[in-house]
Parts: sequence; structure tokens; C-alpha cells
Amino acid sequence: MNLGILLTRAAQSFPNRTAISLGKTNYCNYIELASRASSLASSLQRDLNLNIDDRVGLFMTNCPEFLEVLHGVLHAGMTTLPINNKLHEKELAYILDDARASALFVTKDLVDKASIAIARMDHSVKLIVVGDREYEKLLRNESISIVHRNADDLAWLFYTSGTTGQPKGAMLTHR
Repeated sequence: MNLGILLTRAAQSFPNRTAISLGKTNYCNYIELASRASSLASSLQRDLNLNIDDRVGLFMTNCPEFLEVLHGVLHAGMTTLPINNKLHEKELAYILDDARASALFVTKDLVDKASIAIARMDHSVKLIVVGDREYEKLLRNESISIVHRNADDLAWLFYTSGTTGQPKGAMLTHR
């Protein structure tokens, strides 16, 4: 079972219903969101050479692309790593390092902060800027089938605030 199946089912049941709105504007319907997530999943595997179980960070301001990336990562059988965009570069670097993230999706307004954080780390992280030409190219790949996951496989990795020490990862499975 993969949590991403929930989007697949919604797309089958309500293909033309609005999935994401941006203010009063409809951003996409369920079939479009599922298609974009599946194409992104394909790109994560083929273009970015990421593997099942890789951890993919989402360091983004509130935007529709957040949901595309979240569902694309799940669809690809990878672990989503949502990160609070208010964190300092040092805190971001700690989380990316501790989680052993392979890639990081960022919005344009957070590129500088993310670049500083990645420069502080002991391993490389692929930086993808949502909304730019390279991101749009990732959404045009052919779709792939959802990657099967076991109920106990890691789906999401959330980090605590770290108010009493270093942040700690809270693991949520597909169950």
C-alpha cells in the first residue's frame, strides 16, 4: 500500500473536480494533479536518479506545487521530508544532513537560504527550484505506475522544533 493511492483513487472517482485552488482560480483538477505527480515521480527516478526510500525535502512557501511534489515523491516510493520554511540555514542544513536527504525542492524565494544550507552539509543534495524551466521539464515526463510500498515503509519524515535540543525526525509509515 502506498499513501499516494489516495490521489489515484480521487482522480478516478472525481477526475474533473477541482483538486487545488489558488485564491479564486482553479489551479488543477484531480486527474491533472495525479498526472503531474506521476510525471514528477518518473522524473525523480529517471532524470534525477533517485531511488525508492530516498528522502526528498520540501522547503517551500505555501503554493500549489507543494502538493504536486508531495504526491510525486509518494508516487515514486520515496519519503517526503517537509521542512518549515521559516528555519535558519543552519537548522535546514542539520535536518537535511540528519535525514540524509537526496534532493530538495524549494520555491524561488528560498533558493539563497537553501543554497547556503546545502553548502554546509557533508553530502550532496540536488536542488530543484519549483516554477523554473527545469521543474516544468520534470512535469512533462511520461507517467509511471505508482510504486508499491509495504505498510511499515516510511512515507513522511517530520522534524520536531528542537526547542529542547536538536530537532528529531518523527517517522510516519504508509500504514
